[in-house]
Amino acid sequence: NHLLDAARLEKDRTPPEKEDVELAALIRSTAEGVCLRYQAPTDIIELDLAPCIVQAAPVDLELVFRNLIDNAVKYASDDDPHVRISLEPGPQGLVVARITDNGRGIPPQYRRKLFGRFIRLGSELERDKPGTGLGLYIVRALVTRLGGKVRIHDREQGGRTTFEVQLPGRALEPDSADRQSPQLVGPQS
Repeated sequence: NHLLDAARLEKDRTPPEKEDVELAALIRSTAEGVCLRYQAPTDIIELDLAPCIVQAAPVDLELVFRNLIDNAVKYASDDDPHVRISLEPGPQGLVVARITDNGRGIPPQYRRKLFGRFIRLGSELERDKPGTGLGLYIVRALVTRLGGKVRIHDREQGGRTTFEVQLPGRALEPDSADRQSPQLVGPQS
């Protein structure tokens, strides 16, 4: 699927029709789907999502966040996996989403390279996680097409990679939705 998505992005330079997308709902649904795919307990993902609207094709946003959340779950600590996803209005007409895992982290010298095609870290013979090396390439291409930016941050002590996505958007008006308190993806007790 990644090969087809990458080919579509390179061939079709015409962006799909945009519509108002409630990003918090899309992220929540995508996180649930990723947990289902990995048969992971839903409580490994913590959500802190402010209701925000982004003008985009829903399929593009879903692909961006599915790739990022998929990577976060895949590369989180094997012993005690934890992923935190936040969404909030940012400055100057932007919304900011952050996806943080508690994995090993990404060395600074590789961060820019990871957004290239077919780039994966480590030796092919030593990898324990499957992948094509196209997910982050697709993320950057779509985020750029949407007029946004994507960056990688690590804690200085190592570990805990955060992918930050900034997209043109706005907060949903307070009368339309209330900010949701931090929660886990799964059912609440």
